[in-house]
Amino acid sequence: MLLPATTIQAIIEEFQEVHDTGMKYALSKIHDKLAILNLQDSEISQILEDVSKEDLFKECHKGPMKSDHTRKSFFKKTFNYIEPTKIYLGADEAGRERYFQYVPIKETLKSLLSQSVVKDQYRETKMKQSNSQPSVLTDVLDGKTFKDNTLLNESPHLCL
Repeated sequence: MLLPATTIQAIIEEFQEVHDTGMKYALSKIHDKLAILNLQDSEISQILEDVSKEDLFKECHKGPMKSDHTRKSFFKKTFNYIEPTKIYLGADEAGRERYFQYVPIKETLKSLLSQSVVKDQYRETKMKQSNSQPSVLTDVLDGKTFKDNTLLNESPHLCL
């Protein structure tokens, strides 16, 4: 998300160019091999056309990765993107306004832990640690402050 869209587009176009060159070469080799098998030119052309239609790389380039807007929409939807918060720092010596980007930790953790795979991995790791080394403190739930807190003892799910 931090690379300029023009840079990403240039990289994609160069990859596409390399891929197209490789496909042309591969199709010419397939053509030669099929010609050796005495297939008719119309059959060879149909096979090569079918192979070209199934080019996954080209399909990706046409689909959600075809433009900056569609790529960003795809990434935000697929990877639970958390929008950075722009925080004003004030003006510098030259009078230019300065900002920094902060990705909210709480929302990031909520997003991460909303994925069942991550929750399962956390629970599995926690179970292994507590079973193999009960005397080792691994997180806040193992500490004296947590164990002595009435509210957290009654509602431990508040920490998860």
